[in-house]
Amino acid sequence: MNQFVFSNAIENEESADRLCRSILTHPKIQQLAIAGCCNQDATFGYSMLKTLVSHPARKFVKLYLGGNHIRTNGCSILPDYIASNPQLELLALDDNHLGDDDLRMISMALKTNDRLKELNLKRNDYTPIGTKWLEVAVRGLRPVQTASGSSFLDPSFDSVFGCNHTCRIHGDPESSFEEQNCDS
Repeated sequence: MNQFVFSNAIENEESADRLCRSILTHPKIQQLAIAGCCNQDATFGYSMLKTLVSHPARKFVKLYLGGNHIRTNGCSILPDYIASNPQLELLALDDNHLGDDDLRMISMALKTNDRLKELNLKRNDYTPIGTKWLEVAVRGLRPVQTASGSSFLDPSFDSVFGCNHTCRIHGDPESSFEEQNCDS
């Protein structure tokens, strides 16, 4: 079995942990979809993410965690995982609660990742500021702040050379991400 899909409601953190640990005991699972399992008030969506990506032997190729109300609250487990350049090719985090700070950290992580081919971030809690942070990752722009306090994104050879040219990002509004994604 190299694929596992689960979309039933999970009642509590203990059940979520038990499910994740059971998945981790099956080393051949490369495609995992746990979608829409956590209700709006649940706080364990992030715990599930943390358990799944923290396991050093886990080698997911596709990971779908949409609709689990994941909130990172500033924790860096997700960007740390992306930065470690795992063999993950697709990461779907649609319909969660990722904010601008999450996208900033993901942006920095993408600079050291050349395996992730697709990142889905539709219907999260980020603003155009978060979208700009992802532009930093995929277009090779670096944020610059002027003496007057205004800021802008500046291309430089080093920043363009260091950007992620392999990952297509899907988010809201889709049109702004289409402009950012490099043609593959």
